[in-house]
Amino acid sequence: MRCSLGAAALLVAVLGCDGRATRITGEVDWDPPPDASTPADAVRLLVWSWRHEDTTRYARVLPANFTFAFAPWDTFGTLFPGRVLDRGLEMAAVRSLFFTGVDSLVVAPRSVAFVHEADLVDVPDPRPGRDPSIHRMISAPATLRLYEPDFEAAAAFRMFLVRGDAAAWPSGLPHGPGSDSNFWFVERWEDMPIAAGATTISLPSNPPTLGRIKALYLGYELPR
Repeated sequence: MRCSLGAAALLVAVLGCDGRATRITGEVDWDPPPDASTPADAVRLLVWSWRHEDTTRYARVLPANFTFAFAPWDTFGTLFPGRVLDRGLEMAAVRSLFFTGVDSLVVAPRSVAFVHEADLVDVPDPRPGRDPSIHRMISAPATLRLYEPDFEAAAAFRMFLVRGDAAAWPSGLPHGPGSDSNFWFVERWEDMPIAAGATTISLPSNPPTLGRIKALYLGYELPR
């Protein structure tokens, strides 16, 4: 975008000269990050971090034992032990996606849109041995869209959340005694099939996945 003075000043302040969204400094914050004080707000913070391409706040909501599980049909999952990304690989994928890209063919997109398409309602974590007071689960259909290069993945996410006082706290993340119960982490993110009628988006027979996007930005090609 070509920057100019006058009436375009506000637009430039918001978008910047390169057209990417930037935060305006000052008293007014149009879209502040959620505080992750509830399971739903932890998921909202994760989504906010993707929309704002903010790796610092994204790292804040992932515990040390975070995992991302590939969708059952996703061939890219076979490239990773247990068909999951650990926290280190997850952070490497988003840094590549948000900022650096991989090479001249897999470049960082001009912008990222990540939206969930249903209310975020938490329920007890159904996995064995989980205390429902500190382990919760949220499922919802969602869409990730990248622009320039254009790419879209529609899927349902299933996120398992853990309260801070029971979480594997990431190294270097400050916290104090008695305050951990006021913060929730996304402990596991599962990329899931979309049930019929769960979204208005028309899907191909072999739809792209969030896992595919993450693997591509880690530099992996589709297994042959």
